[in-house]
Amino acid sequence: MAWNLLMNGYPRRIGYTWIEFGRRQADGVARYLTLGAGLSAVTGKAQVDSWFFLLEGTADGKILASAKTCG
Repeated sequence: MAWNLLMNGYPRRIGYTWIEFGRRQADGVARYLTLGAGLSAVTGKAQVDSWFFLLEGTADGKILASAKTCG
């Protein structure tokens, strides 16, 4: 996966993937759950770092906001 993140000569890249699940409750309220993963690759390092997350609701920019707290 490192080659995929680092193609075109980038020295360091971070990427995310996620999937959102939704349903409508009996009272008509929509509920969402988001599952995802983040990947970080650095030139010269064979291992890609990864982390996973679970959000109540949709991603709507929360992924990047939570990434700042992941270190």
